[in-house]
Amino acid sequence: MSYEVRISGELTFPSRKVLDAAVATMYEAIADEDECDSIIGVADLQIVGTSIRIEHEASCPATLWEETLGFLELLGEFATEGALQCFFEGERGDSIEARAKTTKPKTTKPKTTKPKTTKPKARVKADPQKLRMAAQFGELEELAAQLAAGADPSAPDPSNHFKTTPLMMAAYHGKHAALVRLLAAGAALESQDAGGATALFYALYNKSKRGRQACIQTLFEAGASMTIRNLEGKTALESAKAIRGGGNDELTALIAGRERTYGGKKTILRSRVATASGR
Repeated sequence: MSYEVRISGELTFPSRKVLDAAVATMYEAIADEDECDSIIGVADLQIVGTSIRIEHEASCPATLWEETLGFLELLGEFATEGALQCFFEGERGDSIEARAKTTKPKTTKPKTTKPKTTKPKARVKADPQKLRMAAQFGELEELAAQLAAGADPSAPDPSNHFKTTPLMMAAYHGKHAALVRLLAAGAALESQDAGGATALFYALYNKSKRGRQACIQTLFEAGASMTIRNLEGKTALESAKAIRGGGNDELTALIAGRERTYGGKKTILRSRVATASGR
């Protein structure tokens, strides 16, 4: 199913060098995700001085929109001013904000001797958007920091129309280590997005072979249901086959394996969860 989407706005960067680095980082991330894509191309970025302006409309599937938002958020990490407003089916939704700190000019002050004090480390604040991005890109350090700060591993990003959870994003992008850590933290296995899909649907949607089989197998071992249906009335396998256009030997083999009785499946999963938790 395709949706009408629009991106509008402008981001300003501290210098042209930083702007070029931001664009390069975004497209490197797209290239790193095998067979993944974005509705935003180089031709859609209107670069003037140290600013990027985007005015773009498109019709695309939900998964492609999700990928595009994730890649655009990388631009926000470099920008110091502005925002990109994202519209879904005519309604204003996600906003890609500039998140880089502005560097203030240095001023010369007379030196004074002060006793050295140890400053406490800045406390990480739980941020569902940062948790989702960490899961999507497999950034395990940030993922651990967000979970330690109290971020809910089962909660969807409130700025996201499709109500995708971190577990769904890790499954779709084949980030197996992130997926295991989220399960270890108690991520809800059967949460459904706005279209009724669970994390297992997202793992089967993954076009890249990178991490796909490991994610699917781990979700099976965790007890993922094969009978849950989305709003179109399809199970995960039926939906994946429809998207892929026919049968798939690899998926068939995995499903056959799921139907067998795994005497040691709980032990296998417990071992992975213990490793992820550091126990």
